[in-house]
Amino acid sequence: MTSRLLVIIAAGLGLASCSTVQLPNLGMDLPEFRESIDNLDSAYPQAEDLPGAPEGVRSASQWDQAAREMQSLRARFDLPELEPALSDDAFEREFRAAQDYADAYKDDDPQ
Repeated sequence: MTSRLLVIIAAGLGLASCSTVQLPNLGMDLPEFRESIDNLDSAYPQAEDLPGAPEGVRSASQWDQAAREMQSLRARFDLPELEPALSDDAFEREFRAAQDYADAYKDDDPQ
């Protein structure tokens, strides 16, 4: 009971404090601002020119379901056993051998 009373009192004080705030007069109707206001670029789109909401968009629950399916797939994925990486020297040897093989194939081409 007391917590409800405290919430009601706090809400009342909050609303009362909001009503006592005085906003300053920015003076946008002063003559020095009138020219700037009149010369505003009219190329900005108007609110009625905005496109409508897209149709056929999945609902939030459908997005959640798709995300859970993706998480399930990821959880079931097992990395394959990979061969150990080649040393730098072994890689260079295999790379040179592949280049030599490609060069020999190109040299044998009749064109």
